[in-house]
This record gives sequence, structure tokens and C-alpha cells, in this order.
Amino acid sequence: MVFNIRWRHLNTHVDEKSNIKAYIKKGETISKPDLVERIKVVKKHLEFSIKWKGEKLGLIEMRRHYTNYFRAIENFKEYRMKLILSESLDYSLNVLEEISQVFSSREINASA
Repeated sequence: MVFNIRWRHLNTHVDEKSNIKAYIKKGETISKPDLVERIKVVKKHLEFSIKWKGEKLGLIEMRRHYTNYFRAIENFKEYRMKLILSESLDYSLNVLEEISQVFSSREINASA
């Protein structure tokens, strides 16, 4: 359940509806996930994808999702390309760890 709830916050059109519903029900707004949380979800998504479709196809099918997970991070293209060109789970996990170290101190644009 937590995975589904947090994943929806990465999509702005769903995020707006969720925020409105939460505000109406409880009078509170829902914060967007920070980079650390996004990376946790990407890792879980990647592992599920590989478990379900195998390493090669799982990595290929994850390519389309990286843009949404890492939207609004400036100068991210180099890392997105590393993820897209990755041919192994280990390499992808290493890139995600590198992303965490490089971008963890930066603030993500809240409007994305």
C-alpha cells in the first residue's frame, strides 16, 4: 500500500487529486517524496521488473520510467543515460547509489 501511495505522488495529475482529497478529509497536504524515497521505490520497481520479466527485459522495460522518477532534477541527463544503457542489475544499483550521493544535498523542485 505504501508503495502505491508514494508512487502516485510522482505523477502530478494524480498528486493534485490526492492532495485535494487529503485536504478535504483531514485538512492536511501530502508532501512529495524526497530523492532518497524515490530511489528506494526505483530499486523496488527495478527488482520487481527483473523478477517478473528476467534481467534483460526487466532492465529494458524500466528505461521508460526513469524520467518520471527523477523529474525536476537539474543536470540529471548523464545519470539517466547510465541507467538507460545499463545491462545489469548490479550496474543499475551502483548508478542509483551514485545518484543518491551526488544529488542528496540538492533540493528537488516542488512543482514537478
